[in-house]
Amino acid sequence: MENNVSVRRAGNDKLDLALIQKEKSASLIIILAYIILINSAIKEREIILKRQRGINTSNDLEPTQLVVLSSSLTLIGNILLGDIAYTRLRELEKSIRSGESNFSITPNLNITTGYTLSILGSIFKTVGVIQRSNEQAQMTIL
Repeated sequence: MENNVSVRRAGNDKLDLALIQKEKSASLIIILAYIILINSAIKEREIILKRQRGINTSNDLEPTQLVVLSSSLTLIGNILLGDIAYTRLRELEKSIRSGESNFSITPNLNITTGYTLSILGSIFKTVGVIQRSNEQAQMTIL
């Protein structure tokens, strides 16, 4: 059974396939989030260049709103990946307890801890960009 355990395989094929699919979905969400972030940067650059030429723009909030969307999607993706890591940790713990595996739990603990920290970082980042967006919206209305 030892050869059936890897970074992505816990020894339960049905669960492993479901987790792999969830991991692919989470990764696509994060890729989409970064594409949105790039689009936001492009729009922000256009606004700055137009202002330098004396052209006023009416969509100054749009880049910030895109950053909020990007950050929110990244948070969702990180939560999904963290859940996957936690599930794999639990499965490895079961395998170790039952004697099916003699792998160390430490790598999975480190992976799960890493995702937990990523989730916390994403929460702080998302709260911050929402706060910045709200401030910017209030200043635009005034």
